[in-house]
Amino acid sequence: MSSETLSDVEYIHRIVQLHLGGTVQLIVDRSPGFSGSRVYAVDVTMPTGQLPCIVKLIPDWGNEEDQPHDEQATNRVYGSRATSFAAAYTLLHAHAIPLPQLYAACTPQPALPYYCYVMERLPGEDVQTIRARLSGTSRVSLDHLVGRYLGAIHRITRSYYGWADLQVPYPQSWRDTFFTALHIILERACVHTAILQHRRRISEAIDQYAASWIDPAQFVLSHGDGLQGMLVPHGSSWILNGVIDIEDHCFTDPRFALAVYEVIMNHAPLEESFWEAYQEHSPLDDTYTHLRPLFQIYVLLDWLGNVPLTQGEEINKLTHQIVLRCETTRP
Repeated sequence: MSSETLSDVEYIHRIVQLHLGGTVQLIVDRSPGFSGSRVYAVDVTMPTGQLPCIVKLIPDWGNEEDQPHDEQATNRVYGSRATSFAAAYTLLHAHAIPLPQLYAACTPQPALPYYCYVMERLPGEDVQTIRARLSGTSRVSLDHLVGRYLGAIHRITRSYYGWADLQVPYPQSWRDTFFTALHIILERACVHTAILQHRRRISEAIDQYAASWIDPAQFVLSHGDGLQGMLVPHGSSWILNGVIDIEDHCFTDPRFALAVYEVIMNHAPLEESFWEAYQEHSPLDDTYTHLRPLFQIYVLLDWLGNVPLTQGEEINKLTHQIVLRCETTRP
């Protein structure tokens, strides 16, 4: 391959021809826009027929140990690691979790400095999109399905946190890494005047939670946002076609993943069916209710740090949610 840098489209054409033996007919950019990854829906013509694919290009951020300490801490709590894809995929597959078929996996090359994953394009919609328009018994059914699969994924455990391909535990404990990262993202969020005005109260709440912290019994494999997958309707219920964003899965505190998922679904509280189905597969930590606001403060601050200064309404909305969760620590 030439050392000349290729465009994404040129690279996709080459990868499909080289690794799949097919011809690209259509490429549609589906990049989320809020991450460094690039995602394309690609229609491929194969000798045997049409093959709808997803091509994901993930930047090569280099070795983790070469990154700034601030980035190391925050990424270990709520981030992504392209090199963890294979290990996470293997673990999920071994535990019969539905996955897209993987057609090709490529490491960074001089012409295109990305990890490239060519996968089956799953039909359906993502969990969050579907749930936002449901109510009543339809939402009860969906939450039961999500609780069942998230509980099943959380049955994949080990004794230390970190990426799925991590062989040796980090020297820093989960507690130290979490609170270090939390103070880092609080400082970042203080670029917003609304947060700066509440900085002292937020810091006090963090300190109070730190004083009553209890480590989780174990660390579970999970996406940082809970269950990320594609669903299709099946009668009055749903079928999970496959888990997505596989490289974002790591071994983390189950309380963190659950708390973040609750925030994401904040437009409507999770139905009891979710918790019943989840606990059929994984236990709910006794400290979850107490520490839930702390983990939610983390993710809300993280989101806020990425909001442009011009989006005052969104800044005030997130700040309000953060302050509400600080109030739960008052005697």
